[in-house]
Amino acid sequence: MLGFTTRHNAFPFQYHNDEPSKTDQIYEGRRNFLHPPLMLDITAIVSGATGAGGSRQNIALTGRWLSAIYATITVIAFSAWIGLVAGRAAMFLAGYIFLLDPRLYEIAHYFKEDTLFLAGIALALLSGSWCARKQSRCTALACGAALGVLAGSKYIGFPIALLLGVLTTYRLREHRAVLKFLGAGFLAALVAVYWSLIWQAPSAVVSIQEELAHLRYGHYGVGASVPHNHYVRFLFLAYPSLLLWGACGAAVYYAWKRRGTHPDFLGFLILSILTVGVLSFLPKTSERYLLPVYLAMTGALAVCCGWMLQENRGTNLHKLVGLLLVLLFSIYTIPKRLEMQAGFGSDSRADLMDFIQQTIPPQTPFAIDAMVNPHESVVYAGRPGEFSYPVHESYFAADLGTVEDLRAEGIEYFVGSWDVHHRYRETRLTSSDPVNVARSDFYNRLYDEGEILWHVSGQHPKPLHPGLVLIRLPQARD
Repeated sequence: MLGFTTRHNAFPFQYHNDEPSKTDQIYEGRRNFLHPPLMLDITAIVSGATGAGGSRQNIALTGRWLSAIYATITVIAFSAWIGLVAGRAAMFLAGYIFLLDPRLYEIAHYFKEDTLFLAGIALALLSGSWCARKQSRCTALACGAALGVLAGSKYIGFPIALLLGVLTTYRLREHRAVLKFLGAGFLAALVAVYWSLIWQAPSAVVSIQEELAHLRYGHYGVGASVPHNHYVRFLFLAYPSLLLWGACGAAVYYAWKRRGTHPDFLGFLILSILTVGVLSFLPKTSERYLLPVYLAMTGALAVCCGWMLQENRGTNLHKLVGLLLVLLFSIYTIPKRLEMQAGFGSDSRADLMDFIQQTIPPQTPFAIDAMVNPHESVVYAGRPGEFSYPVHESYFAADLGTVEDLRAEGIEYFVGSWDVHHRYRETRLTSSDPVNVARSDFYNRLYDEGEILWHVSGQHPKPLHPGLVLIRLPQARD
């Protein structure tokens, strides 16, 4: 897993929406507390120890390597937990399924909290089940520490850690001495994870309130109307619908049928599916929020197929069905995984830069969404020379002014990133803030009245293929 996820991970950190902020925090020795500090603190320590802290790009590469390590831990720990729940066949199938999973492969390439969050979930589930089997001080301390890591990976990890902790505590209710060590491990891990946040509590509170506002209203004043079906669509497009949901149903049936099955599996699966309903009432939408759900449902597929393959009663029909399910999953998933792998080995920005240099005279000024990063893309693609065009850029090019303002400055062309400005074309405004209204008007006018000269649709991985467009600005209005 580590070898797969560290290939093609050297792309410029400016390509990713969130990586510049994270690398700046480590480079400048500060924290904004929009996320718990654990991931940044680990990256800062490793960057300092390896000498990577003097370069933002090297800091990002260190963070991506650590993200790949967290993904590897996720696969190992979650597969081991599946083995405790459903046996050896399910354990190996879980490892096989997660090695093929294109989503886990993708997020392991980014300097983000997602793989640490999944690793925290996997470690908490594994240590909780192990502690329930082997009630000892050591297993209790390990379980408490794993819950602390989960609580420190993302803010949403805190309530999940508390819920898993309650379930584990209930199962250990007759072993009070063990529970004390579990609590001690959890509190020690929390202090270790959150000490810098506690030290700077006033600024941390402001950041947490900002994150809560994003959940309630969406980013940049736009969001989906609630309730919505975005996450249900994401989930049904993830894998063949009948295969995935059928596996979940079969796994629940097997779990109830077989005695001695740990309740953790059923609880995690049911809780994950209910999470989709909760997310449907949040205007902020991102497929990343479904990662624990994907983890649970693909785990259900491994459990279902594993039990079918190792069942010795009756005919061999169930074994053939189990093998068929694995084969169908492989046929569907392997091409997507290979497509994702090829995506990391290419860069659609290079094609756009080639088109611009072939069709538009040098020194022609452009207005661009900053995430296009033309200078970095020319260097990354290994092209000779530099991007020899004057660039007027902002994260949202709309903030540079109206079409009339840009025309007055002699700017005729716009280069945009769909991954940045799509929200002003696809979703409704949730804010009457004049800035967001102006952005919406700007982008809608470009697409409705401008001339699209070059366009490539966005695809995964989005940092390398964000959906780029070159538009000749519409004529100025009187």
